[in-house]
Amino acid sequence: MRIRVSRYGCIAALTFTSLGCSGGAQPEQPAELNAAIGSAADLGGLELTNTTSLAGPEPINAGSAVKYTLHVKHTHGYDSLPIRLRDVLPPRLVPSPVQAVSTVGNVVTETSTWTLVPPAAASSVPTYQLDWAGVMAPDSELVFEFLAHPFPECSELDSELALENLAEVQSPLAPISASASVRVDCPLDFESHPADLGIDTPKIIPRSPR
Repeated sequence: MRIRVSRYGCIAALTFTSLGCSGGAQPEQPAELNAAIGSAADLGGLELTNTTSLAGPEPINAGSAVKYTLHVKHTHGYDSLPIRLRDVLPPRLVPSPVQAVSTVGNVVTETSTWTLVPPAAASSVPTYQLDWAGVMAPDSELVFEFLAHPFPECSELDSELALENLAEVQSPLAPISASASVRVDCPLDFESHPADLGIDTPKIIPRSPR
């Protein structure tokens, strides 16, 4: 068996504090490595959860309310993090204006908007997208809650459909994501628009197709 030896002549073990070797004098840690380790330690970490709350058992009825809760935590670290929370709802999942944002610690909101995304080429149904951008201090939390109403587009063979909602967070750290799925009953004849059921939609910003 051949063991590759580092350029310092020993087997190196990388930690946040030292570059230790299995015997012999320990070399001086490179400055660029110190900077990278220090930067990662200063930023801490991020956690994201995506959960649903239903009024009854699944599958739920089409048009009924689903409560989504997006929870972002900035754990440990010493520096604040600029983050972007994005949640692209699946087609035919329509958000309502009933929403709430709460925070723990120092969280600064820069933008918070809903956007109506034009349908893709293979679909005739637009989608809704939530965008939140801001800065989170260490050990702070952001909780975004909103209601949405599913209007599934089922085939004749479907008895129910699963709608998966995927949220993601982008920051100077690696991107993270979390999904939540809800099963919706397929009605025999359902072509109503949300407005026909008295369901309001949030104030949105139309986005032009690219």
